[in-house]
Amino acid sequence: MSFVGGDYIHDVFISYSHGTLNDGVPGPLKDWSDAFAEELRTRIHQIFLFRNVSVFFDSSERPAESVDRSRKLTGQIQKHVRGSAILVSLMTPHYSDSDWCGEERNWWIEEGETRTLDMDGRIIVCKVMPNVTEAGWSLTREHESWPECFKDENGHGHVGFSFYSQSGVTAGTVPYKWLGSSNGLDEFDAEMRMLVSSITNRLTEIKAELDQRARCTDPAGGGEREQISVRIAEPDFGEESIDVIYLHARKPQAAWWNSVRDTLIDKGRIIVPDELSLNEIGAREQKRPAGRNEEQVAERIEARNELLCECDAIVILGTEKNDLLRKDLLSIGLRAWRKACGFQRKVLPRALLSKIGEPVPLARNLKIPECNGRNAAWPRQLAEEFRRTAARDAEP
Repeated sequence: MSFVGGDYIHDVFISYSHGTLNDGVPGPLKDWSDAFAEELRTRIHQIFLFRNVSVFFDSSERPAESVDRSRKLTGQIQKHVRGSAILVSLMTPHYSDSDWCGEERNWWIEEGETRTLDMDGRIIVCKVMPNVTEAGWSLTREHESWPECFKDENGHGHVGFSFYSQSGVTAGTVPYKWLGSSNGLDEFDAEMRMLVSSITNRLTEIKAELDQRARCTDPAGGGEREQISVRIAEPDFGEESIDVIYLHARKPQAAWWNSVRDTLIDKGRIIVPDELSLNEIGAREQKRPAGRNEEQVAERIEARNELLCECDAIVILGTEKNDLLRKDLLSIGLRAWRKACGFQRKVLPRALLSKIGEPVPLARNLKIPECNGRNAAWPRQLAEEFRRTAARDAEP
């Protein structure tokens, strides 16, 4: 059972390379990583509030936090990494070169994209050895060979935590306490303390978010569950239906956005925003257009979120199954929707109005209903989806 709760089975998953030598013999990196994982777990548990934090490490002696050697490995690891709130990666050249470690990262990211929590701050990089993978390497360019998920939108690597000396770095630089050495004990201790502080702070934030979400779903906070009050849309958008709808699209979808807006206005709905330009803001992963500074982006996101908090439902338009749609589903259909639900203390109906012509797996994973925008009867279908979603989410 995890500290953060929800459906997470572990709080921390430690992803690392065994550093096996060319002759198949386990190298000293495996021993160092074993000791590191055990010390990290011990230091976290020494803090009384975090004594029950679950730290998964594949060779742990604790059955609930390690692999079962009698079962198939791949399915186990996938289950454990997908069920972990934080991914701690021990960065070495071996780690960057490992296909298996790459699978672990991909599984964690794929799962993270379908959950309600922002992934920013939940991947923690521990620099164990300089990532020397080719000739001409330099410390200032080390991050260039890192996996993409360890970089920001501008290509800069995570600051992370360094467990080797940053002075006089060469391809042969080893981490503190290598082979049981007392070299760098103070530096190791200082970095480990900062790492523990970062992990426990992040776990506290995650737990608070999950608890808040649970309260939005169960306002009674225990005992007999209080039914959530959600206005239910009749199939024909009748008098007691959804009033204000947030309609999201990208600029290339402007013509369809105008058509959908006009149809819903004719049926007595209020559509926001009143122009498409505000909908330019997508997920945080989207690179900023040239000439737009961070303050302008923040202002537009704040304006969008304020509108969402005044709406009764959210509709996302989709015309192509591409990366932009994925970002819209995650940023608007998941993150912004969740914030609006928390603000209004009720579950807002949402839907993907699609012209793609086939199901969108991410929408299904996020439990966002899909309506066929190619069908002339889409307004009725949309209203029916709102009604079903609202009724289901309002069940005690």
